Amino acid sequence: MQTEHAVFTNADGQKIAYSVDTPDVPAKALVLIVHGYGEHRGRYRHVAQAFADAGYLVYRLDHRGHGESEGVRVYFDSFDQPVADLYQLFQMAQTAHPNLPRFIFGHSMGSVISLCFALKYQDSLKGLLLTGTATNVEETSSPAIIALGSLVARLFPKLRFIPPLPIETLSTDPQVWEDYKRDPLNDSGIMRGSLATLMIRTGRTLRARAHELTLPLCVMHGGDDRLTPVSGAHAIYNAASSADKTLKIYDGMRHELVNERDKARVIADMLAWFNARV
Repeated sequence: MQTEHAVFTNADGQKIAYSVDTPDVPAKALVLIVHGYGEHRGRYRHVAQAFADAGYLVYRLDHRGHGESEGVRVYFDSFDQPVADLYQLFQMAQTAHPNLPRFIFGHSMGSVISLCFALKYQDSLKGLLLTGTATNVEETSSPAIIALGSLVARLFPKLRFIPPLPIETLSTDPQVWEDYKRDPLNDSGIMRGSLATLMIRTGRTLRARAHELTLPLCVMHGGDDRLTPVSGAHAIYNAASSADKTLKIYDGMRHELVNERDKARVIADMLAWFNARV
């Protein structure tokens, strides 16, 4: 695999970092990897390597405010902003490789961004694969807490006041916890209330509009995910109108399936799903 790191300038004048991972054989399809909240594209290098070894060209970006990209840390005004950045990279990839089928793999907050993207551009995609689907995060908090958080977020949109969940929710592998804590590009601090509120509001919209999805869809989730409830995965899968849709729940696994002890099985399942649709 050959990896190129670069940046593009988004519509708001911010430098957005991305990587292109090129397989050593002629590519049969293209996958865009869309990472989750507080992390960055570098945490998916092992996934990109596995995809490239199987003949896939991979594009990975750092969302604005994440990783090496510019922007207020872990903050969006709306999900339209990261969706627009993703579409800009998508167009770049499409222009460079017009004949390759295109897939998106979105994780956690990246699943929300990917679903918003798919509702606009699904006719341009060969398929959408989601893990840790974050469309029902409100289930983890009481209505009173959500209402209070929404009020504070409106008054102080960039205030950090929501404590993060324990890092052990990411994976059953303690090495993953240590690596995450040591990585300076991760943001594991207190969350901005406005982004949490935005995630809840957008999740409701996505659940209401999931019936508009008609593209091939694969939804994967850890059965022991305590960060994003598995109900969100079921909601999207059940509502989607896709004739070709798959739901896989991995018993005993937590939020980051591609960083679990048995991640090789998960990644193999992803590749099997892609391969069947190329």
